[in-house]
Amino acid sequence: MTTDDDRDLREHFAALRREEEAGAPAIEGLVARARARTRGEALRLRRPVLVLATAAAVLLVIALLDLHKPPRPFSVPSITEWRSPTDFLLQTPGREVLESLPRFGEGLIPPESNERRTSS
Repeated sequence: MTTDDDRDLREHFAALRREEEAGAPAIEGLVARARARTRGEALRLRRPVLVLATAAAVLLVIALLDLHKPPRPFSVPSITEWRSPTDFLLQTPGREVLESLPRFGEGLIPPESNERRTSS
């Protein structure tokens, strides 16, 4: 690039800068609008804050009033009366075989065949 090219670029950038400055708003106007906007936002935020603070105060009063009530009596079931809510899942088919004790000698040999052996 030559110095003439550099000079042309500087002139083009200067012209673009002047165009942008002409269309840009004044800083005083921007600051005034920003201040007005923050005041408006503060007023808009004040209402929800007041509503939330009032709700919190009401809940606090209710909680404090509830603390002064005597506790409600309730009955605690005995540990021997408690039943598991899933106890039925343990009742499987054939459980009676597992819960009973076997008796040796019974049911293995039919009674009539047992008599024949002893008589001979």
